[in-house]
Amino acid sequence: MYIRMGFLMLISLYTSRVVLQKLGVDDYGTYNLVGSVVSMFAALRGFFATSTQRFINYEMGKGNKDRLTLIFNMSIVINLLLALLFLIAVEGVGFWFMNYKIVIDPSRLLAAKVVFQFSVISAVVSMLTSPFDALIIAHERMDVYAIFAIIEGLLHLGVVFLLGAFGFDKLIFYGLLQLLVSIFICILNAGFSKTHFAECKYQRGWDKSIFTQMTTFAGWNFLGNTAFSLVQSGLNMLLNMFCGLPANAARGLAYQVNAAVNRVQKSVSVVVNPFSTKAYAGGQQKKMFDMMFFSTKAYYSILSCVVIPLIFLAPYVLKIWLGQVPEYSIGFLQLVLLYSLIRTPHEPITNLFMSVGNIKMFQITEILVQTSTLFISYFLLKNGIAPYWLFATMCIMEIINYIVILRVASKVTPISLTKYFKSAIFPCAICFAISLLGYFMNLHFLGNIVPQIIITLVTVFIVLIAMYYIGLSEYERSQLYAIIQRKK
Repeated sequence: MYIRMGFLMLISLYTSRVVLQKLGVDDYGTYNLVGSVVSMFAALRGFFATSTQRFINYEMGKGNKDRLTLIFNMSIVINLLLALLFLIAVEGVGFWFMNYKIVIDPSRLLAAKVVFQFSVISAVVSMLTSPFDALIIAHERMDVYAIFAIIEGLLHLGVVFLLGAFGFDKLIFYGLLQLLVSIFICILNAGFSKTHFAECKYQRGWDKSIFTQMTTFAGWNFLGNTAFSLVQSGLNMLLNMFCGLPANAARGLAYQVNAAVNRVQKSVSVVVNPFSTKAYAGGQQKKMFDMMFFSTKAYYSILSCVVIPLIFLAPYVLKIWLGQVPEYSIGFLQLVLLYSLIRTPHEPITNLFMSVGNIKMFQITEILVQTSTLFISYFLLKNGIAPYWLFATMCIMEIINYIVILRVASKVTPISLTKYFKSAIFPCAICFAISLLGYFMNLHFLGNIVPQIIITLVTVFIVLIAMYYIGLSEYERSQLYAIIQRKK
């Protein structure tokens, strides 16, 4: 999984640079604006897979292997229904935005509309791929999951090299090739699952109770995560309305780096989620909570190693990566990465709700808080506030969101908030304070690369040492030491 993560990070960073150069700032900003549906639902593909994987792993934990085929077939039907709902909703919103609100050169409007349709179809294909992703994750075939992701990354790299090879409109051609990659990956996942997993087959049968449970679960998961993703796309549209395509291009670059960074966290969560669901289904709640507390610290530590250098050295990283740094890029990148670091404890809490299976109040909370971010951002931009505050607002609202969902968790799950804060959140807070101190020290040496690099490395080192001695329990340290010894 980490080989996959590192490989995809390199491909992602390289391809964004080349695509920016080949499309130009305006066309890159246009694709980021109208093609953000692809990015949004590429992320949601993982959430859809998590919904199906939760029910498969739950039955595995209970030992009910005969029900796996039925659950898989139900997941196909549910994903088809969700894809249809998505198609109706996004086409309606897209028609309104593309015809009345988009800020773009009129000569590029047709290309933008064509790319939008390619993006919508790609998103639907990604949604239909998720049941097969779920099977691969549920069976813990992380090697296959990683290999398929690497293949997908290589195909995206190939798309970049094909740009300009033919006499087509580059923006439209890029959207078409991205669609073809999505279709191929869907076929690849379906073919492997059909060959290797007995439950991946068509079976006539119907269980109303299972359908109701899965539809309710998937529906709430869909609504909550779609609200989050639509808010992200809505913020992108607000940037276009108030700041134009250069802001969209800068935002696209920041999120390209952020997506690469978040693969670090995803590499851990894909492994943790099946374990936690099986433990809960088997009545091993202590085992589930131990994993939850440990994964929170693991997420934060691993992400810090990547995020701290990128925030501290953002001007140099962007200069080396892009050559010419677009307006807004440095500030956008730093704030988006800060948002990801603040959101780190969110994933283990989400996994807790998924394992327990009671996600209604959790998702309602997510919808209300995340949607309010959109309205606050509109008010700020409407009143002439700098666009950087849009991302600062996201950070503040995420903290509020986290506090509220913890309150919900204490009511609908058996979590002990006292133990959670002591075991997981307190160590992360200490490490965040160390990082903040390092950042302010770093500001005193702006323009002087050598002391900035030294401060960055020292900050990362102190954060890891603090997490090791303050965050990890004696048992966790002994297990980590044993793993290192075995590797040696």
